[in-house]
Amino acid sequence: MPTKPENGKTTVLWKKHDFEIVVEYYRLTDVEFVDKLETSYDEISPKYKFFLILEHIGKTDKEIMAIMCVADVTVRSIRSRVNKKKKDVAR
Repeated sequence: MPTKPENGKTTVLWKKHDFEIVVEYYRLTDVEFVDKLETSYDEISPKYKFFLILEHIGKTDKEIMAIMCVADVTVRSIRSRVNKKKKDVAR
C-alpha cells in the first residue's frame, strides 16, 4: 500500500509506485474512465492520473490542494500540463 503520511490525509510522501497503485485500484471502480485516461493523453504520469481521478470523483480544487499538499497555483499548473498532453481527436 502507499506510504501513509503522518497525518494520513495527504500524498506528500507518496512515490510514483504509490500513485500507480491508486490508479489501478480506481480501475476496479471505473474501468472506462481509467482506460480513457490511457488513450486520451500522451504519457501522463501516475500523479497526473491521480489528479484527474480526484477531479473525476468531484473533489474541489481546495480538496485536491489538501490531498496532494500543493498550492492553488500548482493545481492550475497541473491542470494546464495535463491539458497540453491531451491527444487531438480527429472528428
